[in-house]
Amino acid sequence: MNIRQQTKAVGRKILSVLLTASVSFAVLPCLQGIQSSSAVQAAWTKSSSNTRLGVTMMANPTAPSHKDDPWKGSYVYFGKYDGTPIRFRVLSRSTNKFGVPSLFLDSDQILFFEWFDEDAIANSAGACENNWAYSDLRNMLNSSGFLTRSNGFTAAERNAITTSVLKGGQPYASGSFCEYVFGSNVGLNYDKVFLLDAADILNSSYGYYPSSGYIYNSINDLINGNFEDCTVNNHIKNAIYDGYVYSTGWWLRACDPVVSDMGVIIGDYGPYSGAPVNLTFGVAPSLNIKQTSILFTSLVSGTSGKAGAEYKLTIIDPNMSVSLPSGSAIREKSGTVAVPFKISGSNSGSATRVSILITDKAYDASGANMLYYDKLNVASFPTSGEGWFQIPSSISGVWGTDFHVYMIAEDINDTHYTDYASTPCEILPPKPVITKAEPTDNGVSIRWNAVNGKDSYNIYRSDSQNGAYSYLASVTGGTLKYTDKTAKGGKTYYYKIRPYNKSGTTTWYGIYSDPKKITVLSDLKLTVEPKSGVTMTLSWTAVSGAQSYEIWRSSSSSGPYTLLKSTTGTSTSDTGLTAGTRYYYMVRAKKTVNGEAQYSKYAAGVAVALATPTMESATFKSGKGVTLKWTKASGADRYNVYKYNTSTGKYDYVASVLGGTLTYTDSKGKKGDYYKVRAYKRVDGVVYYGGWSNAKAGK
Repeated sequence: MNIRQQTKAVGRKILSVLLTASVSFAVLPCLQGIQSSSAVQAAWTKSSSNTRLGVTMMANPTAPSHKDDPWKGSYVYFGKYDGTPIRFRVLSRSTNKFGVPSLFLDSDQILFFEWFDEDAIANSAGACENNWAYSDLRNMLNSSGFLTRSNGFTAAERNAITTSVLKGGQPYASGSFCEYVFGSNVGLNYDKVFLLDAADILNSSYGYYPSSGYIYNSINDLINGNFEDCTVNNHIKNAIYDGYVYSTGWWLRACDPVVSDMGVIIGDYGPYSGAPVNLTFGVAPSLNIKQTSILFTSLVSGTSGKAGAEYKLTIIDPNMSVSLPSGSAIREKSGTVAVPFKISGSNSGSATRVSILITDKAYDASGANMLYYDKLNVASFPTSGEGWFQIPSSISGVWGTDFHVYMIAEDINDTHYTDYASTPCEILPPKPVITKAEPTDNGVSIRWNAVNGKDSYNIYRSDSQNGAYSYLASVTGGTLKYTDKTAKGGKTYYYKIRPYNKSGTTTWYGIYSDPKKITVLSDLKLTVEPKSGVTMTLSWTAVSGAQSYEIWRSSSSSGPYTLLKSTTGTSTSDTGLTAGTRYYYMVRAKKTVNGEAQYSKYAAGVAVALATPTMESATFKSGKGVTLKWTKASGADRYNVYKYNTSTGKYDYVASVLGGTLTYTDSKGKKGDYYKVRAYKRVDGVVYYGGWSNAKAGK
């Protein structure tokens, strides 16, 4: 046996004697601590004033400055022992020490009295049974003796308790009491419920006094039983036992390979080893709750963030969920939101309300703040239906970006009992959908579907799908279309729509539509000319890359337009028209890339169907000029007469005659002068010309 083993063996036997004399049993009124805080239970109601996300309300323990300082920190009610709520000390509101981010709790009460091991017979591996890893107490705490005990933890609470992992065998600080007596720490191997280690109750960050009270400068100090006054008050725990409250020692987890009949306890003289195994001492369990399972912390007594405050948790119940019913959508108008809901899961019948939570970030994101929390207003509470809530005027911005809205099914219980909640279901205003985006004759026309309760829409454009979108315009009054007149041919654009409402000075924005891509082919120019036989000839400029051209026609400028034909050429004829009728034409280029059609803006043209007259004769008579004669053009109001100007190389206007007249004499005409005629018709104040006749020279 080495010197450290000798020290431990002798020291523990001495301390065992000290233990027997030191444990005191002070009789006090039953459950005094719980009764004092129960006075607030009847008046307590869960609300945004006493509830926050996660564990941010809690305070970590205050490090004691004196050995007799009482433990100071936050308390959490979690689970039950034989139907009585368990009050835990919050040793750390957020720690990663045990494998996952967790809330580290230690029972504030001694819940029961038990052996560490019922015997000290070594197991088959040669390790003594008062080793924590093989102890009866460890097995009992993690089985039906405690964790799954009837009228104890609920299934959802057990699900929230994480399995704790901690590497053991790590030497304590050289020269420390723990190093002299225990040597190294005791690990955890996926324990859900466990006891504190000797070093834990000397950890000031957990609210415990850091001195053991024992002198351990040399082995003689331990052999001679030298010790100083040690911490007492911040280790004392009340015990629930046969209607009385006892102050007594409580077990720590231990691994003692030297003295097989000794356990480790904490009593009025601090931590020590040497308790005979066949004695029963208090059990004050510890556990860790997964941070991801904690939705809310609610203050039930005291002052938030101050020592002595008591809290309860709202934990996620995996067997309860809430969602929007299939095919339904929320309705929102000026901040009032109607929400359909459906609660599902095996625990759906336990829900007592649906709540609305509004946060500035995703609810589970670091630093998320609760902007609003309240129950959904419903006439009665079934597991499915519809309720409403009012978005506070202080909340503005983009719904789904600047603030997030969730609905939660909750099972809210009495003051000292855990509340349960579904995983928050984010609800978003209906997303607008751009149903059409196509080039027109004067830009790109965009259309979208209506969003319930939204009066206005902003339109945005970008040159790339994930690039910066620039504001184009806003439309109001339920308008669901817009034409981007600044769009240019030969470019690709992406468009988005975002709905919004205004109420006073507050604006609520909905979420953006998905982007709609459109590639606009280069512009083309269209010429429309009536020809003989009431036939219209159309011609247009070629567009680079175009695979075909679509020709559309209407008898009204506002449409509807009928697709006449598609051609690969740059001209076509439209025959069989009605003389004197005005026709509107649009032509656009088309190209298909990977199954997606691309178009140019429409080129527009309009003309009246007029037959082209034929110049029959141009008769010159000396002193009288040239007399012209032509054929009738159906639908014409008048005819214009033109004479060729040899100086300019163009035909100059000479005269206009009524449609019923088919002759004209140019008194100034000379032999050899060339003439042309064309018909025209005036419609709505606009003059539309037919085709040019053939030319005739006076002779």
